[in-house]
Amino acid sequence: MPRLSKPPPRELEDPVIPLTADEALQELLDEGRARAAAIDPEHARLWAALSAATEGGKRFRPALVVAAHDALGGTRPTAAAVVGAAVELLRSDRLHCSGCAMRCMACR
Repeated sequence: MPRLSKPPPRELEDPVIPLTADEALQELLDEGRARAAAIDPEHARLWAALSAATEGGKRFRPALVVAAHDALGGTRPTAAAVVGAAVELLRSDRLHCSGCAMRCMACR
C-alpha cells in the first residue's frame, strides 16, 4: 500500500508585513461576516453582534498571547497575532452569548 504524504503546513507568516492582533481580529471578523451574509441573514446578524462586542477594549488577551510568544523565543509573530485574535474572539463570543442566554432560549 502506498504511503500518503502529509500536505505542507500552511504558512501564516509574511516576512515583510506581520499582522498585529487587531489586524488579525479584523480579518477574522470580515471573513466571518462575508461568509455569514452568503449563508443566511440571521447568521449575519450574529456576526454583526460579535463584531460589536469586540469593539473597543484594551486587547489584553491578544497582547498576552503575543508577549508569551516573544518571551519564549517565538519566531512566528503573525501566527501569534492570529492566535491572540482567536482568543479575543472566543472571549467576546462568550460574553455575547452569556448575555443573550439571559434573554432567550436560542443560545442554550
